[in-house]
Amino acid sequence: MQNKAKKVLKEIFGFSEFRKGQEEIVLNLLKKRDVLAIMPTGSGKSLCYYVPAILNEGLTLVVSPLISLMQDQVNFLREKGVNAKQINSSLTKGMCSKILKDSLKNGCKILYVAPERLLNKTFLEFAKFMKISMVVIDEAHCISKWGHDFRPSYIKMFNFFNLLEKRPVFACFTATATIDVREDILKYMKLKNPFCLVSGFNRSNLFFDVIRLEEKYKIPKLIGLIEKIKDENVIVYCATRANVEKLYKIFIGNGYNAIKYHAGMRLMQRKKNQNYFLTGEKNILIATNAFGMGVDKKDIRYIIHFNMPQNIENYYQEVGRAGRDNKPSFCILLFSEYDIKINSFFIEQTKNEELSENEAKKLKAKNYDGLQVMIDFCREKGCYRKYILKYFDEEVEFCGNCGNCLRKANRFKFFKKIFNILKRGNKNG
Repeated sequence: MQNKAKKVLKEIFGFSEFRKGQEEIVLNLLKKRDVLAIMPTGSGKSLCYYVPAILNEGLTLVVSPLISLMQDQVNFLREKGVNAKQINSSLTKGMCSKILKDSLKNGCKILYVAPERLLNKTFLEFAKFMKISMVVIDEAHCISKWGHDFRPSYIKMFNFFNLLEKRPVFACFTATATIDVREDILKYMKLKNPFCLVSGFNRSNLFFDVIRLEEKYKIPKLIGLIEKIKDENVIVYCATRANVEKLYKIFIGNGYNAIKYHAGMRLMQRKKNQNYFLTGEKNILIATNAFGMGVDKKDIRYIIHFNMPQNIENYYQEVGRAGRDNKPSFCILLFSEYDIKINSFFIEQTKNEELSENEAKKLKAKNYDGLQVMIDFCREKGCYRKYILKYFDEEVEFCGNCGNCLRKANRFKFFKKIFNILKRGNKNG
């Protein structure tokens, strides 16, 4: 079994060895054992189910939340000669039916679907005739009400699993999950004697710093940063669409090779802009958190947050898009007290009809708790990395690669050449 897995890894994907944690997951899935894997961004989660999916008889169903993620992975698999397909909301009813019929006829190995698709009548009929050997839940934190990106459709999909004649193997993957979220995944997925792997959250190549300043100084500070890194691949995250639009106009006015991305744009324009960034035609992207989940661009060097995210989970997901090639990359957060008001407003406006009144109150309280943790991070005097990892129940000593540690050790000058944009980083703090 191990030899077969390594043969697929080498001959199809071109790797001679598995990365840390990958082989254990692959072998457990091949033994028909459920898996829950918490692995940091860039650690190769997809290969963990690609290999057993190819070796298994029947179909592997991958539940994924984003069209862009599906498309990228299906294209990659097809280039490797793997029969992979996707069904999503951008396809017509006729196209979806054709894909399902073709999957039955030609032995599709991996089929990507959105969670909402699992309760579609046509899809339910299809499932009766297709041997589903494994179900992969990508971005599994979406299952949990206490996660940072809870999606009710992830709970509803269990009605589909209950209709299957034979229970498939389940594999749940995510990059960030607290103990509460992990327990929710185990509970709702009803995983049987699962192999659980938490491979660690530390991304040692990422440099963290927070620049504390008044709101009116944010744009000048940001422009100063961008001017010095304008040839690098950069994502600037904003809390609101209005800020994205404002910064986009300023960036274009300054001659930067920039594009924008937020949910208020038309789908085709978002896809077009995303492709510009992924292919390198444009190197600076200003976006809300609508951009990023599942996007695989390995050479993003800077993640700059123009606004403080609502919680640590969101923040760590977003900065995790930097340095996926394991080269030094930089994560800078511009923090003002006004960010607290913005996030409090969003929490108050959040409504979810899927929750009872009591659950909604608990979720709001949980969201405020998460916001306070994020505020404390922005005001932290000690090691930023240690603060983040402690939140995920992981310990680290002096990291030597965050603004506070370097200032404390009086070693900031050694980083001047690679990161001189921070030489006055906390002047306004």
